[in-house]
Amino acid sequence: MTDTEKKIAEIREALEKVTPEKWKYMPSIHSEFAYEVCVDTFFDPIVASVIRKEDANLIANAPEWLRFLIQAVEMYRELMHELDKENDHLHEKINELEKLKQECNKLIEALNELARDFYRLSRHYHACLNEAYDERAFGKYRAFEQAAQMLEKVLKEHGVRAE
Repeated sequence: MTDTEKKIAEIREALEKVTPEKWKYMPSIHSEFAYEVCVDTFFDPIVASVIRKEDANLIANAPEWLRFLIQAVEMYRELMHELDKENDHLHEKINELEKLKQECNKLIEALNELARDFYRLSRHYHACLNEAYDERAFGKYRAFEQAAQMLEKVLKEHGVRAE
């Protein structure tokens, strides 16, 4: 248990033991003190007597304010717990996306390598045509040239510059 949790438990225990009715403060009519903090009932039993009005206001409202603050702390803790879970979930998704990005980059590199291979083969068959015209070499030259261009076009359509 953290120091904060211990202090909240201590405050909660003290609140359970105080007079349960609502408190109020008013000018003192019973003592030399200027103000009295009383239980807000017909008989107004005195809880505390103080000199300053500000002290009386604080004491009279302390149980309600402390309960409110404890409730706010618990609400924020629950919210933080939910945010932590959501943060963990988002980190998992980010890791998954990083893996997909790496796989995508590998595929892009493989497609670029394939396009380079197609261009090499196209140049090879083009060189064969310079030696002597061969219809089969011409067909292969055109097929590899078009395949390389199609791969470049597909890569470009997906925002990837062919290399």
